[in-house]
Amino acid sequence: MRGGQLTISWLRITLIAIKLPVTNQINAGAQANFPLPNIGPGAALDDVFTSKDEDKPISGGLFTMVKADEPLVYTYGYHELKIILEGEIHLEDAAKPGEVIKAKAGDVLRIEKGTTVKFTSPTQGKGV
Repeated sequence: MRGGQLTISWLRITLIAIKLPVTNQINAGAQANFPLPNIGPGAALDDVFTSKDEDKPISGGLFTMVKADEPLVYTYGYHELKIILEGEIHLEDAAKPGEVIKAKAGDVLRIEKGTTVKFTSPTQGKGV
C-alpha cells in the first residue's frame, strides 16, 4: 500500500481518512449517583446520555426493577438493547402470553420496536 491506495490486480481502492468529531463523555458514578424517576410498578428508569442525531438516535440509560404487586407494561417505540447487570428481571411479550424470559446478570436482551412487554422481578434487578 502506497499513498493511501491499495491495488489488488484488477481492483483499486482509495482509502480516505475521515475526521469525525470526537465527543467522548463520562458520567462518573452514574449507577450510584444518577437519580432514577419511578416510571411504574416497581420500576425506575432514565437516560444518562442521548444523541442529537435525528436520523439515527441512540440513548443509554439505567433501569431498575423491584418486586411489585403488578407488572410494568411498556410498549417500545424504538428498538431496544438491555444488559442485565445484577439481579433478575422477567419479561413477557404481550403477544405471547405465558412465555416469560427470566433475564439474569450478564444476559443481553433485544426487544423489537412495537413490542409490548410486561416487566416483573421476583426480587430486584438492574440493567442498562
